[in-house]
Amino acid sequence: MGIIGDSLTVFVIWKYEHLRTSTNFLIASLALTDFIASLLNTSLVFMLQWFSISFEWFVIAVVKEFIYYFTISSNIFNLTLISVDRYIFIHYPLRYLDIMTKKRSVYCICFIWLYVGILDTIFVAISWSGFLRLRTSSLYIASPTFYYSIIVSHFMILSSIILVLNVKIAITACKQSKRIHADGSVQQQNQAMVSNQMKITKMLATVVGLFYVTFVPSVVWGFSYNLNVYIGTAFILLLLMNHWINPVIYLSKNKELRRAYVQVLNI
Repeated sequence: MGIIGDSLTVFVIWKYEHLRTSTNFLIASLALTDFIASLLNTSLVFMLQWFSISFEWFVIAVVKEFIYYFTISSNIFNLTLISVDRYIFIHYPLRYLDIMTKKRSVYCICFIWLYVGILDTIFVAISWSGFLRLRTSSLYIASPTFYYSIIVSHFMILSSIILVLNVKIAITACKQSKRIHADGSVQQQNQAMVSNQMKITKMLATVVGLFYVTFVPSVVWGFSYNLNVYIGTAFILLLLMNHWINPVIYLSKNKELRRAYVQVLNI
């Protein structure tokens, strides 16, 4: 589901010009992260969770560790950027199109992918001696310092920013929605535009909420690494469900993307 849904999301945003908006570029970046996680993380995690590790498997396991943290970090940074995008729209609706241009969105996305890729490569490279010495593929065991630095910088700080932004977005959106319905002078065209943007905001808020529900247990497992393999697998499965379910959210809550899916699949 994740592989098909996420690849389809990226494809329709690339294919149809009317879908190439700054917000949809951010959704495509998040979908690409989910696609990589669905394609590589899912198979490697379960394969390595249950099989003994020879040296060949050990190298693959370290690669898996890099891909795992790369996709998680990219996911969090993309959600942060999406939250900033929605915050700007809610608080500065008249200046939104001038602030969040397509070009700026692309620059931000490129910076995120480059930054996360370089940072996670450095983490894995510095921890490589620990991987070899301790014969483990876990960054938590090989280098606890780097593990906790990722947890703090990529999860605790950024997730707090995401949470604060989305709370402010929700409060302001409720106020603006009431004001728009009460103000009969607002042009119908502007009402339609704002209403559509509000729906997109709600959809992305659902994506953010799902991320918290699926990601927090895996962080708890990271701090309690001695849990048995069955509990660990369940937490990892819950985390990976985030990548699988996002396309369903896009399909159910975004009419433009849903129409594009239908056109591409000729349903």
